[in-house]
Amino acid sequence: MGIGYYALGACILVYYCSCHEKYYAMLENCFLPVVVVMSWFGFLCCTVSKLHYRRPYPFQRKLWSICSFGFQFVLVSSVVYARYYDSLINNAISFPNHHTRMFVYLLVSVFFFSSHIPEKFYPGKFDFIGQGHQIFHIMVSLVTFEQFNAAMIDISYQTRLLTNHKPRADQIVLAMLAFTVLVLTTIYFLRPTIQNRVKEDSELEQMWKK
Repeated sequence: MGIGYYALGACILVYYCSCHEKYYAMLENCFLPVVVVMSWFGFLCCTVSKLHYRRPYPFQRKLWSICSFGFQFVLVSSVVYARYYDSLINNAISFPNHHTRMFVYLLVSVFFFSSHIPEKFYPGKFDFIGQGHQIFHIMVSLVTFEQFNAAMIDISYQTRLLTNHKPRADQIVLAMLAFTVLVLTTIYFLRPTIQNRVKEDSELEQMWKK
């Protein structure tokens, strides 16, 4: 649930602070509903993967999360990609390096999330400190920092092609509420499956103890 809120908030931040002007006008009426549904779909994929797969977890389990939120990230970040193109064809426009750092950190975080490195090569050496998932969380923290940093830079240096638009508070609140309703509805309908999975895991744990 938390990753869905994070994805939704990041999309809103990018759109209102860093969006190329022509994309803002094009997406103004549909952006929030689309990212709400995409964030909910990412949450649904994560939930299904956790309910479906059992230990030892196959790589497909992580693919559910990577593909769903990765597609959302690529699609939403396209509102920034045009600025790279503009900077290449027009030397008067600065290259958006502050966004590049965020993209690099994100790719590194995905790598550690999906690879089980370094513990794959040194079993037992990183059981407490230094395992890939811990590095993933550190990189995600850096991604979040760079997202806010990029937004602050874009707000400070507005241009003709980058005009910050103040979001309406009621629209943001409505988007958050809509996502919450979708999540709670999903949990309600999946409740029998969740309860069965918890029961099965509890029974397996008791068997292992015996």
